[in-house]
Amino acid sequence: ALRLFWYPALQPVVFNLGIIIFGLLLPALFGMGIESQAWGALLGALLGSIAIQIPAVWRNGLSLRPLWDINDEGVRRVLKSLGPIVFGLASGQIIALNLPRFLAGGLGEGDLTALDNANRLMQLPLAVFASGPAIALFPTLSLLASQKDMTEMRLQLALALRRTLLLLLLATALLAAVSAPLVQLLLEHGKFTRADTRSTALVLACYCGGIAGLGAQQFLARGFYALGETRAPITIGLASMAIFGALGLLLMQLGFGAPGLALAASVAVTVLGAWMWLALRARLGGWDAGATRGVLLKGAAAAFAAGLPAFALSQLPQWLAARTALSHPLQTLVVTASLIAALVAGTGAFVAVTAALRVAEVDVLTQKFARFARRRK
Repeated sequence: ALRLFWYPALQPVVFNLGIIIFGLLLPALFGMGIESQAWGALLGALLGSIAIQIPAVWRNGLSLRPLWDINDEGVRRVLKSLGPIVFGLASGQIIALNLPRFLAGGLGEGDLTALDNANRLMQLPLAVFASGPAIALFPTLSLLASQKDMTEMRLQLALALRRTLLLLLLATALLAAVSAPLVQLLLEHGKFTRADTRSTALVLACYCGGIAGLGAQQFLARGFYALGETRAPITIGLASMAIFGALGLLLMQLGFGAPGLALAASVAVTVLGAWMWLALRARLGGWDAGATRGVLLKGAAAAFAAGLPAFALSQLPQWLAARTALSHPLQTLVVTASLIAALVAGTGAFVAVTAALRVAEVDVLTQKFARFARRRK
C-alpha cells in the first residue's frame, strides 16, 4: 500500500540464505548435522518475514499492536480468500518439493536428502529473480485492475515476465552446468560423500528444467488475484499435480528414482506456468503480440550457449583431481575458482548471444544493473 517493495522482496532471499549459511557454518563450527538447516530456516523466516520490515513500519507511523476484529469487512474478505490464494501461490512448490517427497517415501533416505538439498539450491534463483519482483509488481497490477486498465496491466505483466524469464533461463543453464562442483563445494562435508554429491547434482540438474515454469507461475498467479480471480489458479494447480503424480509414478516404476521425480516435477511445473499463461492471456484478451514467445526461443538458444563454457570450466577440478593429488584446502580453492570462472564465462556468453539476437530486454536489464552498481558506489 505504501509502495515499499524492497523489504518484502528480500523475504525469500533471506530465508534461503539462512538455510544455506547455517547449513555451512554450524556443521563446521559445532559439528551439527541436518538440524543446522532447520535452525537456518527458522532464523531466515524470522528475519525475512518480520525483522527486516519493522524499521519501515515504524518510519511510516504504523502500529505493530495486534488487533483482531472478525466483524471487520476487510478482515472477513481476507480470511475468505486466504486459503485459495495461498494454495494457488504454493501449488508450484507443492509439486516441486512436497509431492516428490511423498512419492519418494519408498526410496532410500539418501534419495530424500538429495531431493531436499537439490530443491533448496534450485530455490535460490527463484527467490532472487522471481518471488521478490512478483511481490513488488502485485500492487501495481491490483491498482490497474481496479481502474479497469487492462491494456496497461497486460503491458506491465508481460514486460516483467519477459525480463524474469530471461534471467531464469540463464540461471537454469548455469545451475545445471555447475551442479556437481556447486554441490561439492556447499555440501560435501562430514558424512556427505562424493557419491552423495553425484546423486544430488543429478537431481539438481533434473530440477533445473522447472525453474522458468515456477518463476512464471509467481507472476501469473498474482495477475489472476489482481483481477479477483482465485478459481483458475486452483484448478490449474490441481491438474498439474495430477500430471506430476502420473509421470512421477511412471518414472519410478521404470527405475529412475529421485532424478525421475525431479524430472516429473519440472515437467509438471512447466505445464503449470504455460497453462496459467494461456488462461490469463484469454482473460486479459491478449498478451504481447508474440514478444514473450520470441524471448523464450532466443533466451533458450542463449542459455544453451551459456551452458557450454560453464560446463567445460566446471569440470576443471575433476580433470585436475584425476591427474594430480590435491590437498583438501587446495581442492576447495580450485573448485571455487572454477565455479566463478564458469559463472562469468556463461553469463558473458548469454549476454553476447542475446545481444546478437537483438533481445531488447537484455539492454534494459543491463542498464538497471549498471544504475544499481553506480548507486552502491
